[in-house]
Amino acid sequence: MLACVEKLFGDVKTLQPVEWLSGNRSCYTARETIAFVAALGIVSKFTLARSPQSNGMAEAPGKIFKLDYVFCNDRPDAETVMALLPGWFEDYDENAPADALAS
Repeated sequence: MLACVEKLFGDVKTLQPVEWLSGNRSCYTARETIAFVAALGIVSKFTLARSPQSNGMAEAPGKIFKLDYVFCNDRPDAETVMALLPGWFEDYDENAPADALAS
């Protein structure tokens, strides 16, 4: 997460508070995690434990990523996939799918 903040904002802290929506798993709600993201200028927000409206919101980018990158490329073994991941992530970040829908 620190590397992402540095890449997006050019510093180890955001210029203004940025909301981060995550699930309620313990790795996201741990006091240490919340303190770490707060130090980066990020405000932790969590989906409700039972919220039909938010079901699938966090999973949607993963599904899009699998459809757009994983399933349409040759992946003969785990080593090949691991080598391709950085390029896929960079392409995904550079070509913001949500922005493309707006045009």
